[in-house]
Amino acid sequence: MICIYYLPLIGFLIGILTSLTLLVVLKVFFLNKIKTKVNSMDLQSGVEGLIDDRFEDVISGFKQEIPMAAAFLSGALKEKLKNFGTAELVKMTPDIKEQFSERIDGELAKESKKGILLILGSGGLVGVVLGLVAMGLMAAFC
Repeated sequence: MICIYYLPLIGFLIGILTSLTLLVVLKVFFLNKIKTKVNSMDLQSGVEGLIDDRFEDVISGFKQEIPMAAAFLSGALKEKLKNFGTAELVKMTPDIKEQFSERIDGELAKESKKGILLILGSGGLVGVVLGLVAMGLMAAFC
């Protein structure tokens, strides 16, 4: 027969192991879900319009800052630069998604380190309380 005085310790260990298992499962599930969502986003279709608008602003800024550029940055050359710049920036969207995914991983890792001790401590505390309750019940009824 197990000594009833070991029940709080056993409860503590069970609480810690349960909390740790839950943390690992949740982390894997949510990180994979977030990564899948980020990787499935279609940035190219939404970005092209923004790039075109911003490129117009950049060309207008060049024309204001460098008045002689107005003669060169118009017509066919303007469209050629705009198309080339847009194409090059759109090519970068997979890299942007990858960096975004990695940064999410890093930020979640930082945040999870803060919460791990709290969750493990809570699981251990619940285990100790349940062990004490079990010990009291066994002492009272056995």
